[in-house]
Amino acid sequence: MCNEPIFTDWRTTSRVREFLKELVDLTHQLDPSRKVRIGGCQRGEMDKIGDIAGYNGDGARLFINPGIPNVVTEYGSTIAKRPGKFIPGWGDLQKEKFE
Repeated sequence: MCNEPIFTDWRTTSRVREFLKELVDLTHQLDPSRKVRIGGCQRGEMDKIGDIAGYNGDGARLFINPGIPNVVTEYGSTIAKRPGKFIPGWGDLQKEKFE
């Protein structure tokens, strides 16, 4: 649905929550066969709005078993050196020369 709606001013949090609910409802109307995930929703009960909660950064550590369907959508970004050296992972393609 979106990514990190938690990064909003405290004065707008309730409106962000309302807007997310509207987006989730609209998405269900447009395609009821799919689940709706909201990424980076680990504050302000935003993880309860969609069908699947996506936890970013510290959310993966703070919500180990939140009791709702969830997925870690970002992990390690809070400890990585940036820009840093690229280290392939998850079976990234080997470097090949293409002509």
